[in-house]
Amino acid sequence: SQTERRERHGRPRQLSQLNYSLPYPEMGAPRSFTLLLVVVTGILQMQVFGLLSKATNGRNFLHALGRDSRLESVGRGLARHDFSDMKEHDVILSKPLGIVLEESDEDEKGVIIAKIDPNGKAATTCKLERIDICKGDKILAVNGEDCTDFEFEDVMDRIVESPNEVTLSLGRPIGNVAVCWQNGVCVSCKPGEYYGNVAAEAMFQIEYSCRSGSCGTCEQAVSVDGGGVRYVRPCSTKVPKGPSLIVVLPTDRYG
Repeated sequence: SQTERRERHGRPRQLSQLNYSLPYPEMGAPRSFTLLLVVVTGILQMQVFGLLSKATNGRNFLHALGRDSRLESVGRGLARHDFSDMKEHDVILSKPLGIVLEESDEDEKGVIIAKIDPNGKAATTCKLERIDICKGDKILAVNGEDCTDFEFEDVMDRIVESPNEVTLSLGRPIGNVAVCWQNGVCVSCKPGEYYGNVAAEAMFQIEYSCRSGSCGTCEQAVSVDGGGVRYVRPCSTKVPKGPSLIVVLPTDRYG
């Protein structure tokens, strides 16, 4: 009886506090409610099994669930740069530059390019003229004034005080490869990095499916040092050693 349940449990529990997984009327859930739970559970199980049958393997299960099929970084960020041995080159940009600067880590003085805005002047100019500016490059001089060991505020002051056109002297570790993507963002990286990681650093989105290199969904066309076109699969292909410039080209090979 209601009185006995009050004495046994202290006070009646609210419906939201009941353990729905126990389909016994004496626990407080009415029979009709228990039946409804059984029906709903059965429907959900059928939907899950249906999704599993659509997935060709375990790696595709999240894709079948409708997760965003964009290639994420395949494991980690890029390896840190060693500027002890680097080559220098100049670029000329008009303001606003469309780049984000930050100080190097504690072991390295100076300022590096931490980000290139895909909609900014540097990326737009790169798409038109292929200027040599990369995420990861170090600012060595602004309009000829040495800034190799400058702090962030000092480098920014030199850029702000510059005329509309700014000449940046940039340093890039010898052996690094400049990988330029279709959004105009180029990334300086060491050989051996996965193209997928480099694409993530460039904020360039790539469609993927298997992540193992077998399906070809993520395949991209590249030109290495101005040579002929070859195809790579960013989820499993690494940046090669030797070239200085790799340009990722539009492709509809699997479109």
